[in-house]
Amino acid sequence: MNSKSSPSNSTTLSFASSLIRNICILAHVDHGKTTLVDCLLASNGIITDRMAGKLRYMDSRPDEQQRGITMKSSSIALIFKYDSEKKYLINVIDSPGHVDFFGEVSTALRVCDGCIIVVDVIEGVCSQTRAVLQQAWLARVRPILVLNKIDRLFLQQKMTTLEIYLHLAQTLEQVNACVGELFASEVLSKISVNVENDCDESSEYEKINRQIFYDWSTGLEDIDDSGVYFSPENNNVIFASAIDSWGFTISDFANILSEKLKFSNKVLQRTLWGDYYINSKEKKIIKGAQSKAKKNLFVSLVLDNLARIYEKFVLNPNKDEMIKIAESLQIKLSNRDIDRSDNRIVLKHLFNNWIPLSKSLLRTVCDIVPSPCQINEERIERLLSANRTRNFDSLPSQTRNLKQFLLSCDSNGSLDQDVPLIVYVNKMLSYSRDSLPENRFRPLTSEEMKKIREKIRTESAKKSNNECDQTVASVDLDLTPKKTESVVFIGFARVFCGTLKKNQELYVIGPKHDPSRLSSEIIKKIDNSESTLATLSSDCHVTKVKIKNLYILMGRELVDVDEVRAGNICGIGDLEAHIFKSATLSSTVFCPPFIDYHSPSVPILRVAVEPKNPSEMPILIEALRMLNQADPCVEVIIQETGEHVIASTGEVHLERCIVDLVNFLGEEFEFNISDPIVPFRETIIDLPKFDTLNENLSEQKIINLASQKKSTESIEQFTPNKKFLIKIRAKPLPESVTRMIESNREILDQMMQFQRRNFVPEPSNQSDEFNSNFTKTVSSFRKQLVEEFQNSGWSEDTVNQIWSFGPKFNGSNVLINQIPEFMHHSCFIENDFSRSRSNNIGDKEDSRYLNENSFINGFQMCTQNGPLCDEPIMGVCFIVEEWKHTGNNSSDSGSIHSEGSTPFGPISGQIMSTVKETCRRAMQAQPQRLMAAMFKCVIQINSDVLGK
Repeated sequence: MNSKSSPSNSTTLSFASSLIRNICILAHVDHGKTTLVDCLLASNGIITDRMAGKLRYMDSRPDEQQRGITMKSSSIALIFKYDSEKKYLINVIDSPGHVDFFGEVSTALRVCDGCIIVVDVIEGVCSQTRAVLQQAWLARVRPILVLNKIDRLFLQQKMTTLEIYLHLAQTLEQVNACVGELFASEVLSKISVNVENDCDESSEYEKINRQIFYDWSTGLEDIDDSGVYFSPENNNVIFASAIDSWGFTISDFANILSEKLKFSNKVLQRTLWGDYYINSKEKKIIKGAQSKAKKNLFVSLVLDNLARIYEKFVLNPNKDEMIKIAESLQIKLSNRDIDRSDNRIVLKHLFNNWIPLSKSLLRTVCDIVPSPCQINEERIERLLSANRTRNFDSLPSQTRNLKQFLLSCDSNGSLDQDVPLIVYVNKMLSYSRDSLPENRFRPLTSEEMKKIREKIRTESAKKSNNECDQTVASVDLDLTPKKTESVVFIGFARVFCGTLKKNQELYVIGPKHDPSRLSSEIIKKIDNSESTLATLSSDCHVTKVKIKNLYILMGRELVDVDEVRAGNICGIGDLEAHIFKSATLSSTVFCPPFIDYHSPSVPILRVAVEPKNPSEMPILIEALRMLNQADPCVEVIIQETGEHVIASTGEVHLERCIVDLVNFLGEEFEFNISDPIVPFRETIIDLPKFDTLNENLSEQKIINLASQKKSTESIEQFTPNKKFLIKIRAKPLPESVTRMIESNREILDQMMQFQRRNFVPEPSNQSDEFNSNFTKTVSSFRKQLVEEFQNSGWSEDTVNQIWSFGPKFNGSNVLINQIPEFMHHSCFIENDFSRSRSNNIGDKEDSRYLNENSFINGFQMCTQNGPLCDEPIMGVCFIVEEWKHTGNNSSDSGSIHSEGSTPFGPISGQIMSTVKETCRRAMQAQPQRLMAAMFKCVIQINSDVLGK
């Protein structure tokens, strides 16, 4: 099948990009990913066939082995001999399936071109199965489905072969239903945008007719979906049992049966799965097995044979029958194999020689998953225009020219041009310094042993002739590095084009870098700078680094190499001073940052940590920085009180973070951990309809007018210098509006980025065109927001009055401007507001425009820390009814700097603090509530323990 040898330095460098495949294994927790990888490792001789499924080689952490789940994604390079002429290099990434570590799945998909979706046929499609299918869909990678643990249907469920077929078909249908939802939602969303654009250019009568008569199913019917779904006939479905090391596609059994049944390969390929049976009289394959109560081909030719093997080897062992079955399959079983006490080992040996899972899976990967040089053009443009507020065509010409090199995945200049080097580092891996190849123990040479002997003789002579200086020896003992210094970081990276070599100098491009803002002065400043992350200026997002160490990732081990060609996955050393979590390396400064990591899991479980010895706080802070750098899902926060807080996605993730922190600090370092803190959200509600006695308040004749007035009135407050009066009222947002804003945070982020970029003058003359696709997205979001407000009984002009979203400009709270004769900068206007505002003569004399940002910042501060317990606010609308200057001299109030010498401070700070306090008081005038996060889970148990 393939050579029993692991990849070495020379073999990995000899593969062209067309012979490389990058895949990751995705599944729900305990569906068999790591066992599947063990089977692949056994095919390369990294582990024995017998240990496959037991060793869990890729789970290198002690807590992974103890819990039996994968917590960190890890990569390994395998060689597969496809035929006598072709060999492939396959980089396999084993990713976690637990919901707490779902961020690892997103980072793995960034560097892959295909994925393997593993589904346990007993449990079927679970929550994480749906999640990984969605992530694979969004990442535009080619999926392969593995229906795993089919052995359990024979051994545990005791199903008949027909029942097994129906169960497999049902599981396959469930998976395709999830894919169909993703496909339909994407198609319909594109159609809706096109319909809205057509409606914008139509008359009112045509708009009404379109809404009434438009056929929304047309788009789904017109688009070809033949390559979207999983189908055994298309060889993108593998039936397997990873624990028994067998697996096959329909094509594999078609090759096995074609000669025996005298049917062509193509015919069996189309008919082995489905409602087909063999008519023995006519010797034809005919459709309609179910209507004629016949066994279909998959049941009679595949499942019946598997059932017989499990019956004779496991359920009712019979040595004579074992030998007969092995002989019929032309597999030799030795007497030692037959006499084993564990017949499952014999069964595994049989399957491994008949229908080995590794061969079927790796062959399917080579056939279906695209090579790095076949990368999708759409994916390249998404990588190059990571900020979706830009159009690809609006990027600088030097940036657009990189597209051809990324598409060809060129390593050595086959395009007759100098090939730029582009490497994407998607996360940082922590390793012990002693585990690096250059620091690993090796046998001493004869010359080194001779020097050691001479040194020992010299020291012995000193001890005998002179009393040795004990202090010198003690100093030598104190040179042991601290625990944090024994940890190094390796960048987990993929080379997209060019060849990465040692001693190369490259640009480290941060996520905020914008190549359109580059000028000759900025480039010269970058080239002459020796900055790191710690010394980088706020207006520069590029550093330079010299590549010192390169590695091939082999699971637990690292293999030292001198260069890595395009299409490969590798590890890069000595980047911790230049990369925090992810970055792009390139030989050209015009390369844009690739898509940054966005975690679908929000860290909600928090603990505060502090050292028992306060003087050791700097050591703990350094360890927390390393933890934040090594984990793509964790957040390390410094509270206003000075507490250092670790935010994790769940209990299991939190335990892993604490274990990592102990490893960074050493077991002798003592620190305190607080009880877990689950964050809340503060909100307000409408006046309750019932009181504490469950009596209807609307039917009561006696109404407390004072309390009613207090709950509905607006809050007025002056700035400390009495120059401005601010009047704000708080009101709960409709739930549908809150949900919609929460689900479109990314759009709000991009809107803010675009507005900030438009207000900052560019050093170059190049115009920054607004992405037309993003304009449509914003317009669609705005229209949906208008509809949600109208459906909730609010005014249709509410969206036009939105001044800001908060907190962080992307939260589910809105600031509404109802100030008379004051026009604000709308969140949905794409024009340069400063230009449109200057046309209004009154604006030039209105001091409020000079302090508009201070007003918004006060709102942001309030929504970030609510009045109840300083938690973020959610679902509240703050309506600004009045903001006016109370003095007679408007020019006096318009000067920000003139207020700096007063005891109240600058007017900008006064407005900020006054708005914050007014919003808090307005919220306190309403019925307040705390919102807690909910953890939803599904518990699966055997039916025999129900009710116990």
